[in-house]
Amino acid sequence: MKIVMDSRLIHLYQKMLLIPLDPRSENMRPNLRVPANEKQDINIIKALYKIKISGARFCKLPSNEGELKEYIKADKDLPECCVKGFDIQKINQRTNELNDPYEDLGEECKLLAEAEECGANIILTTNPNFITNLSNKAINVRILKPSDYSKETNA
Repeated sequence: MKIVMDSRLIHLYQKMLLIPLDPRSENMRPNLRVPANEKQDINIIKALYKIKISGARFCKLPSNEGELKEYIKADKDLPECCVKGFDIQKINQRTNELNDPYEDLGEECKLLAEAEECGANIILTTNPNFITNLSNKAINVRILKPSDYSKETNA
């Protein structure tokens, strides 16, 4: 199972790698205080953590590269999804097929096209428009929130 993330989750994946969690309780260190406005992020980080320790394989897509330059620890932790290489023309063609001119989902369309080309099985996102507008167009790729995937797999 190959799992990829959108750019917002790459940021939270990096935080997950930097915030120590107690695997027995799935809680953060007691001395780490979390501002109220970050509680949702913490819940997403906990879901990512559960998925990671369940043995799922996270990997990065070509469009994640720019984002990952800022997050060195996450970059080193995430292997490439496209181990056999990828056809950029095929990705661009599929991106254009997926893109609806009335929706602002260009980045999401490209991520989905790359996931399909590279053989990823799951795209994790917190963007409800990505899930609603592209899930039915995806070929062999499921688009889910981290919490939904975590619940589904009992991770």
